[in-house]
Amino acid sequence: GTAWSAHRFGEGEIMIRKAFILGTVAAVGLSIPVSAVDTAFSYQGRLSDAGAQATGDYDFRFLLYTAEVGGSQVGPILYGDDTQVIDGFFTIYLDFGAGIFDGTDLWLEVSVRDGSSTGT
Repeated sequence: GTAWSAHRFGEGEIMIRKAFILGTVAAVGLSIPVSAVDTAFSYQGRLSDAGAQATGDYDFRFLLYTAEVGGSQVGPILYGDDTQVIDGFFTIYLDFGAGIFDGTDLWLEVSVRDGSSTGT
């Protein structure tokens, strides 16, 4: 299959930077009792491919790590195969499960490749 292009980021500043990829996401803090919090959230971004707004299907892969470089992976690997990107914009829903976000600093690695790719 085609190789993944990846970058890790953390601490509320979410940015993918790789030659042809640029995406940003903002997080909003809410004061809600823990028992009422769902573990799923939406990730919205903007993707460019070769300097132009991407349009088409792309595969995304999401991993959480305990450090920006090195560190240990925590939680499952999430995939968004053939995610539709329109005029550079996409939304994908992620759920790393209960107990992952416990206040520990984590870095999210986002990888992307052409949606026509196969394999892991």
